[in-house]
Amino acid sequence: MNCVLEPLAVSGSANTIHVYATVHMGPANPVDYVGGVPCWIPPQVAQATVGESTEAAASGLHAAALGGFVPGQEWDDLPEHLPPFLHVIELGTGDGDAFVPVVRFGLADDRRGLGRSKGEQGWFWNEDDVAGRHKAHVCAWVSDGTIDYFGPFVRPDTPCDFKLHIDLNRGRLTAWVVGRGDQDWFLLAEDVALPEGVTNIDRVRTSVFPDAPAVDGPKVLPEPWPEGETLRPHPQAKADCVVAPAEGLTCRSMRSTWRKPGKHVTVFREQGEHAGFPDVAWDGDRRLVCAWRVGSHTGGGGGLSYACSDDLGKTWSKAARLTELAVNTVRVQQLAAGPLLLSSDCLSEDHDPSTGHYDGILWDSVDGGKTWGNERRRRGGPGAHDNSRILGLSDGSWMTIGSTKSDRPNSGHLQELVLYRSTDKGETWSCFSRLDDYPPRVLCEPTLLEVAPDRLVMYARELRSDGVPGARGFSGDGGMTWCFQDLPIPIVGRTCAGLLKDGRVLL
Repeated sequence: MNCVLEPLAVSGSANTIHVYATVHMGPANPVDYVGGVPCWIPPQVAQATVGESTEAAASGLHAAALGGFVPGQEWDDLPEHLPPFLHVIELGTGDGDAFVPVVRFGLADDRRGLGRSKGEQGWFWNEDDVAGRHKAHVCAWVSDGTIDYFGPFVRPDTPCDFKLHIDLNRGRLTAWVVGRGDQDWFLLAEDVALPEGVTNIDRVRTSVFPDAPAVDGPKVLPEPWPEGETLRPHPQAKADCVVAPAEGLTCRSMRSTWRKPGKHVTVFREQGEHAGFPDVAWDGDRRLVCAWRVGSHTGGGGGLSYACSDDLGKTWSKAARLTELAVNTVRVQQLAAGPLLLSSDCLSEDHDPSTGHYDGILWDSVDGGKTWGNERRRRGGPGAHDNSRILGLSDGSWMTIGSTKSDRPNSGHLQELVLYRSTDKGETWSCFSRLDDYPPRVLCEPTLLEVAPDRLVMYARELRSDGVPGARGFSGDGGMTWCFQDLPIPIVGRTCAGLLKDGRVLL
């Protein structure tokens, strides 16, 4: 990388620093690695086309319908020499040639193409995705000196605006990023700690590879810069509006408070450990229990951890590891008149991993989630994964639903749904029913609700990623037979529905 070290002069009070910079992303993302460095300007920027894989063409299905969780897939590890940080702006201090970085930000490879060790599980949708594992998938990034915080995918030919607020008195950093044309800032890091003893920032070092995107700034000021605080339009936006403002089609940011400062509490974070797919339960008083899977990306697995809060989530205990088993979906819940229940799933020991058969695992806690015991397995049947929370039925039995690769002839990677039932509080289970709704739907990652005795409602994700909506199913015979209808929205991710006290469903 080419590095340039320059002095900074901040007029006025240096106790609070406001930093602004814009990186003008190039014509491609992801970016090829050539000779171990990112090739920012590809030899030929070809227009992307949507095609069908050979397997899809042979089956008559769209390629996206064949995507899925592929146990046993073998990938080579990503070469270690490929750089994770591609465009680095460092703010720090020093004397002479010495430089001590305090804050780093810019563009990074989000490592979604990270190769996994042979024998671990992998995820791909088609041949192009598999080939793309050795590309740099460029995203926004900031580091507080200890932890790296990664933001959204940086769109090609789109300026990416950063703003950082640094409080040197408190030693804290808050950082945002936004792509030109977006309607809201993305909060990268909120009120995170800087290295101890930092009292001054007076230097900037920029490190880039050849042909790197141009940078405006950084502009370092003692007061907010109005233009830098403003959401700015995309440079390629049409000057003449053909529809009224706020009308027509827009790429609207999710209306949520999670992007806003003051709304975040960190349950767990450690550099180098991927905490994914969490769930949280409330004990009815002031205690919350959060559990999550330890693993790298979708398909990884490295154990199950949990933490507790006695003040409704304001502060959390140190994380504890419950098991080192490579678990998948984690669910924690408080069933009526019973202990806390934690459930998950892992590959069955007595099945060929290529078939994707899974066992369910359950634990109880009688001390509010501090400790867990009574481990037991849900075995037999087709062995579903991505299981729902356990549903306590009105007749006292338990039911859960998951998805698994269909064993129907010529079904490709199509999934089917499997319901399990227990009449002894999870000690033993039986396969209650198996179903799918193909064609037209390929359903997976479902959740169950009981609205009356023998009347169940199911919400499920559509496996395909080509804009097909999620689905809602109804059963009037306790789950033996189902009819489905489309939801008005697609579902991306594992479903988790619940009944609110007023009878509404929260999905």
